[in-house]
This record gives sequence, structure tokens and C-alpha cells, in this order.
Amino acid sequence: MTRKMTLANRLTILRILLIPLFIICATKVQDEGYEWMVYCTAATFAVMALTDALDGFFARRRAEVTQLGSYLDPLADKMLMTTACVLLSTSYWPQWSRLLWYTPVIIISRDVFILLGALLIFLVNGHLKVQPTIPGKITTVFQMCMILYVLICQAIYMTLGGNLPDWLIWLSPSMWGIQWVAIGWTVLSWIGYIIIGNRQLNERMDTIRVGEDTSFPEKPVD
Repeated sequence: MTRKMTLANRLTILRILLIPLFIICATKVQDEGYEWMVYCTAATFAVMALTDALDGFFARRRAEVTQLGSYLDPLADKMLMTTACVLLSTSYWPQWSRLLWYTPVIIISRDVFILLGALLIFLVNGHLKVQPTIPGKITTVFQMCMILYVLICQAIYMTLGGNLPDWLIWLSPSMWGIQWVAIGWTVLSWIGYIIIGNRQLNERMDTIRVGEDTSFPEKPVD
């Protein structure tokens, strides 16, 4: 077993610590005189997305995959995506690039479902097997790209003073398009986790049935 506080784990913790800075920057964008905060918001999120890619890379490259990291990394991702989706879908964020109302609903609902499902499996089985899936990883990539793309589009929009030239008119519909792609992968991975969770619960039930004592108890002595 490798030491718990590895480079990968430090990067994950850094991602969590940057979330308050992201919140401050995102909530100041519409304040008079603080429009430049949109660049800080995009830069902060880009750094957090980069740490998400690097922590997994270093964990595999340096053979430092730990149990702490297997729990901490997805938790950091969910904290980041929940924060970003909420902020970018409310009045804190400019209307022009605000997320569709159902985008955060679907993304957050899947994450809550996964957390509650993991808790249920742990309570029933006494342990939890964390199994990252390919659709889950692809979903995370598209969700990160969606948020970063929206931030970049808003930065471009504000840089141009809200007047997009004809050759940039496609920016607005493209933001909705990437949201639909992220939503599609979110639902697909959601179904995948339901299947995995159901399989783990069934394995526990099978173990109980195989090991249960079917003999009759002895008659108590009067």
C-alpha cells in the first residue's frame, strides 16, 4: 500500500481548495467594475480541470493509486461540477451564457443518486467497491468541457462588449449543443451506475442466501 498523501491526492485536495476562489470570481462577474473577473473564473476552472486530468495520470504513472484517492477524486469532481452548474444557471451569472435550467437538475440529480446508492450499498454490504466506468469518465470530460466552454464564450462576449460579429454568431447555439452532449452522456453513465449498483446488491443477496442457516432451531428446554 502506497503512502496516502501522494502527489495525486495533493492535486485533488488543491482542486477542492480552489472551489471557494471559483465561487468568489463567478459571483463578481456582473458587478460594476469587476467584469474582468470572468477571466479569473475561466482560468480558475481551467486549473481545476487540469488537476483532474493530472491526478489520475500521476496516480497511474507513479503507481500511487490509493483508497483515499479513489474516494476523494470523484467527491472533488462532484463538488466542483455541482458548484459550477448552480452558479452558471442562476442570476449570479450573465443571462447570455446562462446554463439551461434542466442542465444542473440532471447533472446534480445523477450525482445525488450515485452518492445515495453508494451509501445504501455500504450499509447493506458493509463495504463499497468503487468502479469507475468509461461512460462515467467520458461524462466527466464532457461536463468539464461544457463549463469551460461556457466560461470562454462569456469571456469572448464581454471582451467584444456584447456585440458579436457575424462570424461568431454560432457561439450561442453551440453552448446549448455542448450542454445536450453532456446531458446525454450524464444519463448514459447514470444508467451504467444503476446496473453496477444493482449487481453489487445482488451479489450480497446471493452471498446471504448461500451462507444462511436453514436448519431449525433446537426446542428450548422448559
